Amino acid sequence: MPECPLVLVTSEAAPGIWTVQIQGPLEAANLSSLRAVIGDLFSRGIYRFILDLEKITYISSSGFSCFVASVDIARKNGGEIIFSTPSPDVRGAFHLLGLSQMLWLVRDLKSAIAAFSQPAAS
Repeated sequence: MPECPLVLVTSEAAPGIWTVQIQGPLEAANLSSLRAVIGDLFSRGIYRFILDLEKITYISSSGFSCFVASVDIARKNGGEIIFSTPSPDVRGAFHLLGLSQMLWLVRDLKSAIAAFSQPAAS
């Protein structure tokens, strides 16, 4: 079975705030691409970033597992991953799996940038 295309665009959305935009289906066949991009951010000491889900068309269980594992690593290193712009179906999947209680979902990229721009609670 051919690998489904997954497009990942990493950019600095605001000074010091990185965004990874995921385009297409996120499934086991192409998950290594996302892991590589997140691993690159971690290797550069970037543990606070946004995963923009606006153009994602599908997330498999292995994709959700990758999200949870990545957030765990980020938090253990004093960071956070914010998930922005999920479609109603994707947001529903987060809720159904109970992940909306564990992971930080916001309605749009502007809200995610604003969340990271606020001073950290002490």
